[in-house]
Amino acid sequence: MARPAHLPRTNHPIGPRRPRAALLAAACLSAVCLSASALGGATETTTGNGTTIENAPSPAPTPAAVKSRWQQITGLDAEAAEPMLCGNLFVWNSGRGIHAVRLSDGRPPWKDAPNATDSLIFPRGVSARMLRDSRAAAQTPLPAAVAGARVFAVLDGLSARDEFNADAALVCLDMSSAAEGRLAWIAPPPLVIQGDGPPQPTSFDGPPTADAQLVVCVVRSRVPSDWLYLAAFDARDGRPIWTRPLGSAIATDGIDHAARRRTARLQEDRIGVDTLAGTVASFRRDGRPMATAPPHQEKP
Repeated sequence: MARPAHLPRTNHPIGPRRPRAALLAAACLSAVCLSASALGGATETTTGNGTTIENAPSPAPTPAAVKSRWQQITGLDAEAAEPMLCGNLFVWNSGRGIHAVRLSDGRPPWKDAPNATDSLIFPRGVSARMLRDSRAAAQTPLPAAVAGARVFAVLDGLSARDEFNADAALVCLDMSSAAEGRLAWIAPPPLVIQGDGPPQPTSFDGPPTADAQLVVCVVRSRVPSDWLYLAAFDARDGRPIWTRPLGSAIATDGIDHAARRRTARLQEDRIGVDTLAGTVASFRRDGRPMATAPPHQEKP
């Protein structure tokens, strides 16, 4: 019985030789498909005759299998205000200071910042002297506003000069890489005139809202302490521009239900604000009133 003839030895599989570039492309495609499969997406398989078969999506990964890019213990806790995004930074107001970390790794935003494990960017160093009394009880922190590379926030216990005699101040920080969180300006609550009386001090009654030109914030008079105003500041230098009366902070049941929670809305040439005490008002950017809905009065 004759032996079968031996096949010639080859250094590659039987079939046409594939170029190296094609092999690399196939390997990359396989990696992409595996990644899609790991994330629960549908994949496709091509058979030898060129037919494409769509595979069913694999189960989505469980929460335990999903890992965050970084975890950082910072000053962001249940007492801090709602955080905001400013470019590639995560920014929040703790009530007595502004904090920030990088989104990429959770580290302080600038390498040369002192105490590299500390997220506090303002006030620190010389600016910390602006705190009038660090032992004073802080109010509930108010969310910051972001416009471009600038952050605007109301900080408690902070004052630029003693004659302000204010319990809080509005600050603007330049968060650009060139300025590295430098204080651009600081402004106290504005003075208001009631009737023919002298100017009276106010206090901030809500978080700021801002764009590149204007910052608006609800303030309340101190005497009487239940009268609200809308205050506008120049976003470039903090100069007060105008104030407009909004009405009483007391609702029809005799209670102030929204102290320090009143927020103005700013969009293009329009500003709207709800006192949360029955009055809704709207203004132009220059302070001209557009409309005011007075508190609803029950019929006797």
